Parts: sequence; C-alpha cells; structure tokens
Amino acid sequence: MAAHAIARRFKWDAAERIGWTAVEAAAAVAITEVTPLNTWWALLLAPLLAGLKSLAGKNLGMPGTASTLPAGADPAAGPGTSAPPVL
Repeated sequence: MAAHAIARRFKWDAAERIGWTAVEAAAAVAITEVTPLNTWWALLLAPLLAGLKSLAGKNLGMPGTASTLPAGADPAAGPGTSAPPVL
C-alpha cells in the first residue's frame, strides 16, 4: 500500500478515535450534571460509553471491528478496498 494511502487511512482512524473520545467524555460529564452523581463519576461513565459504542460499531462499521467507519474508510479494511476521501 502506498505511503499516501496509509497516511490517509491514519487520518480517518485518528479522527474517528478523537471524535468519539470527545463525545464519550462530554456525554459522561453531561450525565453527571443532570443526575445526582458527583462529577468524578464521569471517569467511570466515559469508558462504559466507549464500550457501548464499540458494541454498536460491530453493526455499523466494518465487520469484525469496533469501528464506526465504513469499510472503504476503515484502516482495518486493508488493500483492495475503495480509498476514503482525503481529510
């Protein structure tokens, strides 16, 4: 696989991971704000939300992964799949 294709897939993978981490952290803090839980519970809620996202990813993204990216954009897809758009 060409270096530019690897870099492109890396960008998609990194963007997905960073995006979902931000969403999970924000959701965990929001949950503690609207419930009687202390804010420190967000430290436990964020990984729980990440696990739930991974379970959902089994059905959304490339089969056999926890990714929510489509197969053409998933770095685990390997060669022979359509390349994702450039970020």
